[in-house]
Amino acid sequence: MSSTTTTGQPNPVPGLGWVYGHFSPSTLRALLHLVIAITVAVRPRPSIRAALSALLIYVGHQLSLGCTPRNYGCGANYGLVLLNISLFLWLDNPMKWRYHNVHDAALPETYPLWKRVYYAASLAWNPRLIGWNTQVANVPPPMTKSKIVFLQQGVVQLAKGALAVDLAKTFAKLYPFYALRGTPAFPTGLHGYVMDTLCVFARVLNAYGHTRLWHTALAMFCVATGLGNGDPEMWPDLFGRWSDAYTVRRFWGRTWHQMTRGHLSACGKTVASALGFKKGTNGSAYAQLYTAFVISGMFHSFGDVSLGAPMGKSMPFFLWQAVVITFEDSVIAAARRLGVGSVAVKEGKEGSPPWWARVFGYVWVSVWLSYSVRLYVSWSFPAGVGSTYMPFSILQKIIPYFCEYFIPNGSVKWRLPRLVPDCRLNFMKISLYRRSAHILPEQLVEKRRRFAAYVKSPLLETTVGIGL
Repeated sequence: MSSTTTTGQPNPVPGLGWVYGHFSPSTLRALLHLVIAITVAVRPRPSIRAALSALLIYVGHQLSLGCTPRNYGCGANYGLVLLNISLFLWLDNPMKWRYHNVHDAALPETYPLWKRVYYAASLAWNPRLIGWNTQVANVPPPMTKSKIVFLQQGVVQLAKGALAVDLAKTFAKLYPFYALRGTPAFPTGLHGYVMDTLCVFARVLNAYGHTRLWHTALAMFCVATGLGNGDPEMWPDLFGRWSDAYTVRRFWGRTWHQMTRGHLSACGKTVASALGFKKGTNGSAYAQLYTAFVISGMFHSFGDVSLGAPMGKSMPFFLWQAVVITFEDSVIAAARRLGVGSVAVKEGKEGSPPWWARVFGYVWVSVWLSYSVRLYVSWSFPAGVGSTYMPFSILQKIIPYFCEYFIPNGSVKWRLPRLVPDCRLNFMKISLYRRSAHILPEQLVEKRRRFAAYVKSPLLETTVGIGL
């Protein structure tokens, strides 16, 4: 585990410290993927691949230690390097895949070296393998074939992602105990549980929004410029339909992004085969299920390390998903044997369960995820994950004007502009969370006293200063 300096920046990792002053994390990851692409294109003998794999895994792990604080995604992205190594160098040979399902075309392994490197490098930025004959399952259909329409729809998707991030960041800024979740200073009782749930939801919403933003921005750039893959059909939506998420299995297999599905599926099939399970059996299916979530937990653990946590801190969350899916499958199978919630089969395909079963499923999935996600994010709140704010927020400019009309003792609010900037937002925080003022952390007590003395208000004697 790496230590940090007094400024909060990580100390250089021995042997690799010189890179932090010369390369950004994105550049370093790109360099690692380029090395993998060259190795895939050249396909050296196993001994050389083994040595390169060990070196790349070590470098990826060490670089995850050097990620800046609060950057869980930086570390987790280095974990993705491990998945690419396992799939591209050992479990399969991408040079034998076919693009656009053209079976009569030459295999990539017959191309010149520069073209093989290009194809291999493109796989790092196409984790769902869109357009290849190895494309993962349950990818949403293309949005459109027209570039103009695609770019117009992309603007809408960008707005959705930005709104999700803005909403999450606004909540994190308005709620003064957001960063104190998981500590004794966080509110307790029913109020604490509700706010705790909202804190967790804000974290998930933030991750969803950021993922949608970068994917949409990259897709629009490629389609608009023609660089990389400029075909709109090669950029289907990253997330599936939320209406499909009436079981935990369907949430992870259809609704949530499938960016690592190809990697995890290949690993799962290898493990199932090694254990002697025949293809299509329950043993094979559940071996693949548990392998997928274990490996997913492993590569997310690189994000744990980037925050200074022990390797594997996130693992329980992923293991429990597999356990609950197993339980869920058993309940569904038992219900079908009893004729409860049975589904119609049309043209060999299973239809949707009745509406009441889907409603029950939505409630079940919501309850389970609201509980289990705590295992994933609770420990990272004190580390400051998700507490950075957007440089510009539309919501934080609009919300205070609506909330002013619902704030008691409103005559006080007009005195705030003389004290601090963005005073309406701060006053809204004071009003909404005045009941939590008695458990303010010590470092904010002095600010509360000074501010209360300035405005001389009995209301603010016990409420003011939160987050100012």
